[in-house]
Amino acid sequence: MKYPYKQKTNSLSRDARLLDNQNLLDIESDIKEVSKRIDNVVVGASSKEIQANDARMDNDGVIFSSLKARIDADAMKVISAKRLSTATDSDKIKQVHLSDEVKQMIAGTTPINATPANGSLTTEKYATESVDSKALAIRAVSYPSMDFDAVGLKHLDLPFVYQEKGKNLFDKSKTTAGKFIYASNGNEAVNASFSVTHFIRISSNVDYVFNDNQQVAFYDRNKLYISGVEKDNTATPRTFTKFTTPANAYYVRFNMPTADLDKIQLERSTVPTKREDFKTSITTDQLNTAGQMSDLLMHLQNPFVKTKVKLIGSSSAAGVKGTGYSNTGETIMTDTNGVVRKANVETAYCWANNLKKILEREYNKYFYVDANHPAVKVYAFDSSYSSSSGSYTYRRLQFNNALNDYKLLDLEFYGTDITVLYYKALNAGKFAIYIDDVYQKTIDTSSTTTQHNVEETISGLTLGKHKLTLKGLTDKSPNSISTTVFIQGFKAKKYMEFKNWGISGTTSIYLADNLSNWVQSNDDFVLIQIGSNDRNSTSDDITRTLLTESTNKLKSQGKKVYLITFTPASVSNDSSLLNRMDVLIRRLHEVSVSTSVPIIDLYQDFLDYCFTTGKSVDSLLSDGLHSTDEGYDLQFRSIVRKLGIAVNRVDFNQ
Repeated sequence: MKYPYKQKTNSLSRDARLLDNQNLLDIESDIKEVSKRIDNVVVGASSKEIQANDARMDNDGVIFSSLKARIDADAMKVISAKRLSTATDSDKIKQVHLSDEVKQMIAGTTPINATPANGSLTTEKYATESVDSKALAIRAVSYPSMDFDAVGLKHLDLPFVYQEKGKNLFDKSKTTAGKFIYASNGNEAVNASFSVTHFIRISSNVDYVFNDNQQVAFYDRNKLYISGVEKDNTATPRTFTKFTTPANAYYVRFNMPTADLDKIQLERSTVPTKREDFKTSITTDQLNTAGQMSDLLMHLQNPFVKTKVKLIGSSSAAGVKGTGYSNTGETIMTDTNGVVRKANVETAYCWANNLKKILEREYNKYFYVDANHPAVKVYAFDSSYSSSSGSYTYRRLQFNNALNDYKLLDLEFYGTDITVLYYKALNAGKFAIYIDDVYQKTIDTSSTTTQHNVEETISGLTLGKHKLTLKGLTDKSPNSISTTVFIQGFKAKKYMEFKNWGISGTTSIYLADNLSNWVQSNDDFVLIQIGSNDRNSTSDDITRTLLTESTNKLKSQGKKVYLITFTPASVSNDSSLLNRMDVLIRRLHEVSVSTSVPIIDLYQDFLDYCFTTGKSVDSLLSDGLHSTDEGYDLQFRSIVRKLGIAVNRVDFNQ
């Protein structure tokens, strides 16, 4: 009903006329509603049913089949805003009418369980650590889904983590001494001899191995206890604890004797492997390009990988003006201009050919390698590294072979053959050799006489990358008193290749246009010495732009890049061009910093040498730009010193 109607005034204004018209419409609406109600009462009604029939129609004019149906509908009907009185403050809803959960939602102390509208989330709605790996689908964050500059250094809590996490998830620095954890309820207790871990983050429904026989407890995201694994107290207890985490597990905790903190490892695996220390994170303040200078040396020193070094650049890289220079060597490429480019002959004198001769001579040969080399991946949890009878000469990995057909170690190598060096003795057992997961042979290391560094070679392999696997066996020779195996090392051939592909007259523009042909897919290290021919360009910033793009492209392909500057030019050479050599050198250093690649500065070394010896710069230049043989020798000495490559004094004529 619209009644009561709005109060009429004595005014003859436009608003008064509109009020009269609205009242007439409301009166008409009420008459129709009353007529409908009368019809409902009269039709089929006895004298006793008139009131019941009238009650079947609600305030919205809807007639129900029965009075009960109308009452039930009214009980479920949503109260609309227009039916709520807000005339006075006392009529409004008070806090007492709200549940504690609703109050917390209003206060912002508990989440509102509603689906946010697209684009409605704001920065302040995210709690610290609220977005983790479980909240994101695999590859959920991609280039199109976020702004290009969405995550930068300014968004990180510096110094931030840079190093990849190791396999050992146990951090002994985060244990609590004098505590013990119960697998049955996850509660702590006092025990002076034990320590308990912090809440270690794990994944659900995943296999883990803890290399001790102790109690383990699992917790959910809110650190509430779920279940646990009890200690094995049988007559022959387990030597390690393997478990599959519960479906809703988020954390794990376990005990260990405090005296064993340096022996503990928790890893994501089905079998225990050789323990490694928990890896602490490297932070940004520990990172610099100087640390990368040794990358080439470390690669060269690893006999299990092939090392290929490619030098690209202009005339100084090629060796122009050095004795015997001739660009009639091997074909480099047909460039984008259709010109066939050839390298300098290898017999010519220049710093690059000197470096090539030393590296290929010193590294293309067989090396004996200790069993504890970083490339050897040890899996056996019961392994140890020790000396034989206290002698430093015979160091070895010892495997007790507690499990049959259990992987002892893996070793990836490059070549056609690999040799295993082992120890033979009466207390020695057997091991099996696999190449690329294919069984080769079984070696019985038992012997009535002690023999060190016995060699077993697997040869005839296709030149390339292979994987050596050794597996332990629990059976032994009838004469042997143990199944223990002792591996003393390996023998492998190192493969090293150096290419001097310098091309006289080239620029940074030429580098950008021909990079894909100049650098090959199997190049591991790329040395770049280019830009001196850019000095007649109007803007030296072009060199920075192009060299930065080329360097980043090579890095994206997995190449290790080194920049090499030029030696000083003569004053007359500098003055004849738009930009001096020192201007270019500063640009090269700028590229080094912006791309995070190491740089070998020959420019400053030349100046320092001349200052110390009293020689003039021009005496080391043949034409004001290119070096004499003495100048190239000085470049060679500077480069090997900065790369950390020691050279036989005979090669220096000293």
